[in-house]
Amino acid sequence: MKIDAKERLIVALDVPDVAAARKMVDELEGVVDFFKIGLTLQLAEGVEELIHSLIARGKRVFLDYKYYDISETLKKAVGRAAKLGVAFLTIHGSSVLIKAAVEGRGSSNMKLFTVTVLTSLDAGDIAEMGYTNHTVEELVLFRARKALEAGCDGVIASGREAEKIKGLSGGKLLVVTPGIRPEGYPTGDQKRSTTPREAVTAGADYLVIETAFTATQWVLVAAVTAAIYLILAIDDDARRADARMNDYLVRYYGMPAAETRNRERCFAGTEASAAAWIKSYADAGASHIVLRFAGDTERQLDIAARLRRGLGW
Repeated sequence: MKIDAKERLIVALDVPDVAAARKMVDELEGVVDFFKIGLTLQLAEGVEELIHSLIARGKRVFLDYKYYDISETLKKAVGRAAKLGVAFLTIHGSSVLIKAAVEGRGSSNMKLFTVTVLTSLDAGDIAEMGYTNHTVEELVLFRARKALEAGCDGVIASGREAEKIKGLSGGKLLVVTPGIRPEGYPTGDQKRSTTPREAVTAGADYLVIETAFTATQWVLVAAVTAAIYLILAIDDDARRADARMNDYLVRYYGMPAAETRNRERCFAGTEASAAAWIKSYADAGASHIVLRFAGDTERQLDIAARLRRGLGW
């Protein structure tokens, strides 16, 4: 089944208020149609109206509220989320709680995801929480198995565990992977981050691009890089994939792909990312920018020439 890459890209609207969220959505028009609303905006004024407006515009909403409470309360809360029309909802807890959530969504099409282990946690963190006899991977896989048995649609997990989750579930569990970072980008508070390529090749179905760095340029770089790998993984029509990737690059970087054999190098967070960052620094008034690329002098000059052409210099 072919799925448009942007349907598998989710941008987290972890911004200060609803106005900033609307601005981000508008700036990403044509790149992303799926948005995550989490705890940052949960109590923000106008958030419910934002959810309704996104759905009315044909956008999909991932409500990342991580519901965790007694069965009856959880069931009612999940039922309310389902009535909003959101596509995804996160929950947490034991098998009894997951089953209550499944019951609460009724006949709606909303998919439920359990949180395995946050991508910002490592072995030291889970040990502090009492899990001293398990590795992070073991805990993730245990929770994924319980989610499957309880009737959940998928799990939230790092790209590092995606392949094994797909294996233990026979491909039945969807995997949403946060903590995505293009190669060479700072990891921030993420301790188990993965690149778009690592996550996609491991079997992740959806990639969450964070707005922790707030700059739209960062989100564009991350989203477009992820989209390219999703296209490569999903679309078996090479010519169509090439055309779509060229469209992404021309539209957002002004740099078409030089040739198919260089495709991965151009899009994996090297040349494309460099172009975006060069432009951002130039716009900020920088007069000199020094870059270093792997390879011999001839190759470096070739890359520099392409960057200059792409930026219109």
